[in-house]
Amino acid sequence: MCGYGTSAEKISHDVIVLTKKKTTVRVSAKKSFWTDPRFVMGVLLIALSIAATSYLVTSARSGIAVYRATTTIVEGQPIDATNSAVVEVRLDADAYIRGGELPPEAVAQRTIVEGELMTRAAVINSEDRNRRHLVMTVGEGLPDTTPSGTALELWFVADSPIGATQRPAPEQLASNAILIRFVEDSGVMSRQGETRIEVLLNNADIPQVLAALNASGKLAAVPVGRS
Repeated sequence: MCGYGTSAEKISHDVIVLTKKKTTVRVSAKKSFWTDPRFVMGVLLIALSIAATSYLVTSARSGIAVYRATTTIVEGQPIDATNSAVVEVRLDADAYIRGGELPPEAVAQRTIVEGELMTRAAVINSEDRNRRHLVMTVGEGLPDTTPSGTALELWFVADSPIGATQRPAPEQLASNAILIRFVEDSGVMSRQGETRIEVLLNNADIPQVLAALNASGKLAAVPVGRS
């Protein structure tokens, strides 16, 4: 912007001459607030605040679906929709039965009180209720790569009586034992070629298996259906 100012120039003691000087006034252009760093920073802070609040609200409302007893369930009682329901809870659910994972023909392993969340240890399959865990030593022949859950046949071969020319025929003790795990560092001394395992046995098979474990002879575990 240009303007004119007036200045006085003294020529002599009695004469004063007025002259005009041209001056320039600079006016800066107005900046847009969209490019103002303070405005941009403020918008970012507001957006981050909204996102954080939304995350906290969502986390507070979310949960994991697990089973809860709607009535007291005594040991051995079947578990179904009449005495259980799926609820959402905020906890570490690894120890609890998640929604949709209730075992078929599930029964209570112990008494589950009304309102209690169902743990995996408290619920079993009705078939497993008639089984027991047993640790035993078996002879060589069971591969150490046999996976847990493999069905096993248990056989017993008695030692030959003194003076006998033939060894007694093998006797099958169980046809559907389930391998749970190989037992290591048990503190029990095993002879070379022997392996200690934990199996799940039908109750009906336990008497003859225990008798064989206390008899003179060898116990063998044979995987079923493995090539």
